Amino acid sequence: TKHADAIFGYHTLPNTFKKTVVNRLIISLLVFLILNSILIVMKKGLTGIMSYYYLSGILIFIFSAFLLVSNNKNAKFYTLNILRFWIFIGILAMLFDGIIMKW
Repeated sequence: TKHADAIFGYHTLPNTFKKTVVNRLIISLLVFLILNSILIVMKKGLTGIMSYYYLSGILIFIFSAFLLVSNNKNAKFYTLNILRFWIFIGILAMLFDGIIMKW
């Protein structure tokens, strides 16, 4: 999509900065998410589905960061799809956590 963004004149991060800068930015955001998930699990404990979502999210974010560090050609594609799927799982976790808490 970088080339399509350049054709249509969109100013996105990959078009503005180099690939290494964008990778470092994404990895630093993933590290922030890892630390945030650790703090939430430590503060709330393992109560409810959302706590297990955050706990398993730590592993997903670590895997995504290692995938970006590797020199795989399709690393960003895989990472993007893994994180999209993880957002979907988070929506389901919120739904089921709300249902369970209500009963």
